[in-house]
Amino acid sequence: MKANRKFVEGEKSVPLGQQAVSAVIGVILMVAITVAIAGTVWYYVSTMLPTTGATDYNIVATYIAGSKNTTVHTAVYTIATTDEGLLWSGVTVTCTATNGTVTDGTISHSPSGDANIEVTQTMTLDAGDDAFTGTFKLLYDGTDLLWTSGIITV
Repeated sequence: MKANRKFVEGEKSVPLGQQAVSAVIGVILMVAITVAIAGTVWYYVSTMLPTTGATDYNIVATYIAGSKNTTVHTAVYTIATTDEGLLWSGVTVTCTATNGTVTDGTISHSPSGDANIEVTQTMTLDAGDDAFTGTFKLLYDGTDLLWTSGIITV
């Protein structure tokens, strides 16, 4: 108390608006502000992290040729890289047209059968009987995105 006596005795009254906050209140305010900043930073960083499903499969395919006539609208790709253990039987195709229409496509591959997807194999994606401009998407087990083509016209 001796340290404060000079200040207390020197001032008869403290003008309004010049009063200080007690040390306990100051510490509580600093902790609350720190917690708020930490929560904001955590939320910001967590929204930037990618979210993935249970699996994260990937293939890379290279466009070879397209065919478009009155009844066949297909695109042929060769597999450039793939994850191990992927089976052709688990792959389905969706076709998303540039106008937003989504339809199911069909896929055929060489070699045929329920084999593993391997590098250098070819796959033929069929968009159906009508001319198609859009993207093909391969899904594995119905939900995991495996591959997306660029915009193509067949």
